Amino acid sequence: MMANEINDVVTQFVHEHMYMHIVLIALSVAVMLLSMAVDFFTGLQKARRNGVARTSQGLKKTAAKATKYFTPYMVLVGIDLIAAWCCRCRRSRWCGPRTACTASSRA
Repeated sequence: MMANEINDVVTQFVHEHMYMHIVLIALSVAVMLLSMAVDFFTGLQKARRNGVARTSQGLKKTAAKATKYFTPYMVLVGIDLIAAWCCRCRRSRWCGPRTACTASSRA
């Protein structure tokens, strides 16, 4: 019986909350990738216009920027998903009373 309740909590959480998180995360990753691509191509155009050689060393800077952008972003995404799970778990009847989450944290 306990396994069915856990399964119900997980299923309800995924349907109510996780899909929205996945959509928002995908949109923000797409925007980040688009802005990195724009930065990359405008940098190439500027280098061509100024007659600067485009070397692999310069192109590696794009990978370094991606690491700088995505590492903290993915850590924060993980924290957000864990917090969403904990908040949802505390609100369910399986885990106890609804005192853990406020209305502002359910957004």
